[in-house]
Amino acid sequence: MQIKNNSSMFIKEYTSEFVGRWDELIDWEKRGESEGGFFERILQEHGAKTVLDIASGTGYHTVTLNMNGFDCTGS
Repeated sequence: MQIKNNSSMFIKEYTSEFVGRWDELIDWEKRGESEGGFFERILQEHGAKTVLDIASGTGYHTVTLNMNGFDCTGS
């Protein structure tokens, strides 16, 4: 199987206008309710205190984890 590098297509679609409107498109409260603390529970069960959130996007999980006592850094 040959994998095509089609990054130029995604770069064109990922405009600053889209990024600026992302928060309008997502119902953050509903998202939080649907996740129900899933990540927090898993991390607590494994004794994690420090988290590196890779590809954190708008930082939703980075902020949520910090608010729940984790030392979380987003990138």
